[in-house]
Amino acid sequence: MSSANLDAYDLSQVPLDGEINEDVLQQLIRVNEWDNPILAMAGSRSTGNPYYSWTNRDYAAPILDNQRVDGADASGNDTRNGIRVGNHSQILDKVLRVSTRGRSVNTIGYADSLALQISERGTELMRDKEAQFASNNASVEATDTVAGVSAGIMAWLNNRNIQNDADTGVIASVASSNPSTDGGWVNRTGNTVPGRTYTGTVPGAVTEKALKDACQAIYLQGGNPDCLVTVPELQRKMSEYFFTSGARIGTLESKIPQESRSGATAMGRVNVWVSDFQILTLKSSRNMQVTDAATSSDSIMILDPSQLRTTTLTGLRVEALAKTGTADNRQMSWDGGFQVDCWAKCGAIVDVDRTADMVAG
Repeated sequence: MSSANLDAYDLSQVPLDGEINEDVLQQLIRVNEWDNPILAMAGSRSTGNPYYSWTNRDYAAPILDNQRVDGADASGNDTRNGIRVGNHSQILDKVLRVSTRGRSVNTIGYADSLALQISERGTELMRDKEAQFASNNASVEATDTVAGVSAGIMAWLNNRNIQNDADTGVIASVASSNPSTDGGWVNRTGNTVPGRTYTGTVPGAVTEKALKDACQAIYLQGGNPDCLVTVPELQRKMSEYFFTSGARIGTLESKIPQESRSGATAMGRVNVWVSDFQILTLKSSRNMQVTDAATSSDSIMILDPSQLRTTTLTGLRVEALAKTGTADNRQMSWDGGFQVDCWAKCGAIVDVDRTADMVAG
């Protein structure tokens, strides 16, 4: 320690693991929109409990016979309750172990191997969150022997907002007795069980008709989604289809004057689709996984970002593990979950074969 001041070495020796902030962690909190578009578009909230809840509310259907006689007494009751729903938090982690020599040797392109590992594994943890938010994972309540699982977007959808022309199985809400189920949330257990069964399904090509049907179903339920998210292969299939003569869309035309001598940009994709009911921006997520591995069925999600949130019980953190030798050990962790405020305002096309060309349907 310098006799004149408190220096960096002194701070680094304060138990546990010093007082110097591993500043690369601050960069990990920023979500990369290109790598994790779903996380980037979602809102956020903090929770104080491993199980968190919110209220799903909707409007009554329009009626034609509620006229009243002038001066008549008020009667009836038009108040409506919402549905209280919830999801479980989950703990994700990455364990990092770097030897003392590994941190001390001269390296190419970076100064500290542990800092590099924190940065790279933090990026991987964000990719895990993106994949799980888009998943068909059922929610699981944590116990002393079972890890909690937060239900993903696909687990909340049901037969009101899923289009499945390729399906040979059954789409249905989960519950058929006792209090009913809406979406995948079972109001008698407090858990989310996927409202979609893949038994007997055979994936097929995505169709323009399926896209329009799903958009119409969401619109009729009060939804106004503005984003379509799927795996990169399917985004490419859709973009290529919209350039064909079979696409039932307005003709694509050049806006570059033919006499122009300046350079022109070759446009080889369609990234906005205007349907009868919504204007959708087409995005792909490289981290979105196959919806059902047993049948190789992919999905195309039609999302309203205002209905999506990530929840945080304990934010992203790096903590020192016990040092038992000549190595530094860290655990990076995040405790939180996902929230779909009103799943009726989102939807999906399921049972899609990512290798098949899009067709009109």
